[in-house]
Parts: sequence; structure tokens; C-alpha cells
Amino acid sequence: MTLLATLILALSWTTVAQPKGRGNGPVTCAKAGEGKNMAVLFAGYTGTDKAVKGWAQGLVGARAFDGLDIGLVYAVPGPKNSGYPLGQREVPTAKLVEDIVQRAEENKPGLILVAAHSSGAFVADLMIAQLAKANPDLLGSVAFFKLDGGWKPDLTVDMGKKLGAFFCVAARCGRVSSQNAGGMSSCKNRWKNAKLITVQVPKAGCTAGWCCHDAVITTRPHKPHTYDVFNDYTDFKNRPVTTDWIKQAKPALQKLASQ
Repeated sequence: MTLLATLILALSWTTVAQPKGRGNGPVTCAKAGEGKNMAVLFAGYTGTDKAVKGWAQGLVGARAFDGLDIGLVYAVPGPKNSGYPLGQREVPTAKLVEDIVQRAEENKPGLILVAAHSSGAFVADLMIAQLAKANPDLLGSVAFFKLDGGWKPDLTVDMGKKLGAFFCVAARCGRVSSQNAGGMSSCKNRWKNAKLITVQVPKAGCTAGWCCHDAVITTRPHKPHTYDVFNDYTDFKNRPVTTDWIKQAKPALQKLASQ
């Protein structure tokens, strides 16, 4: 068995909270080491719990969190509605925040890495807003990555200013830009502290923006013309998981991790 396979199999998942009504699965967490810090991963639209756990396992297996003292990883499924409107918010973010706050009181993390893909960024905005109410002191430990995502009014300008680090991430797949690259470029118009990261994925094979949209997850999406959420989140054979957005932010992350 390869080292990669061993690391992937080492993640053992525990349920944190079930969705409200019909959702894409429970929020789960897994121990990823002995460190005090946390990572919280949000899947995009239709992303199931199995899909987001696959992404988490891919990142851990690729040693993407090395040097960040990450001891716990949360996997949050994507929303059933891509716009995540009021009245249709089934992801149990309030319970997730309760769990994060409780563990933070015990472990005193310097870094809470929050990475949200696509419509998962809407869910993450709400979670951070809830965290700001539950324990505002933790915002300074949050490094927030919007991975070709969008934003909701839940995350106010003032909350964004208090984050430890804030990155909006787009992808460039040869001549093709990721679907929400324009929105990521304009993040700084709303949040002055937000920094743009562009992931270069020249071998992605994409012919359309929706394919390149998933290049922040995998270096070679499965369908050149569109996204394929489950396979792009879970199948990294001969198509490595994308880690460049973490690498580009490593100095800021290491600074928080060492607090």
C-alpha cells in the first residue's frame, strides 16, 4: 500500500450534525493529526458528504496541510439549492459552529482554515457570521478561501475585516478561466483585505468555464465542458488534487498556525 493510500484510509469520520430535512448528508469531522488547528471544507452545489470527504482525504493524502499543525478536518456537504436562499438552508451550520467553538476552547487554535467551493461559499458565509456571534475572538484565527465561489450578505464587510486572512481563488485552465473568475477578481471591491489567488492549471483539459470551475479541486476535471462534482471531488488517480491555492497562501497560513 502506498503512503497516499495509507493516509487516506487513516481518516475516520464522526458525525457532527445531520441536515435539516432533506440534504446532501451530514456534517462530519475526522482527526488528521495531533495539531491544535482546524480545517473546514465546504462542498459546492450537490456535493454530498461522500464527495466532500473525498476532497478532504485527497488534500490530507497530498500532505497539503503540512506545516500548518492541522489536527482536525470538517467536511461540510454542499447545498441542495445553488443560491442557498433564506427558507432553504438545510446545512446545519449552527451545530457546526457549536462544535468548532467547543473544540477551540479546548485546543486554542491559531488557525481555522475555511475553504468553500462554488455555492459552498454561501454556506460558509453564514457559518462565519454565526461564528462571529458565538465567539467573535475566533475570527482572527480564520483563514477564509472562496474557491471560485460567490458571497451572501451574511458575511458583512466588518466581519471580513476581522478575519485572520481572506483569499478569493480563481483558476486559469490554459485559455479558459474558471466560471466565477470575474467575481473572484472583484472580491477586493467589497472586502479590502481580500487577496486574489489565481491557480494555473495548464493541463486541465477544459474547454469551458464550468470545467475550470472544478480545477480548484482537481488538476484535471473529468468533463472538459462542465463540472462533475462527485468524480472531481473523489477521483484523484492520475489527476492530482489541487493544492496550489494553499501553497500560494502558505506564509499567511503559517503565521496564523504558529499563534
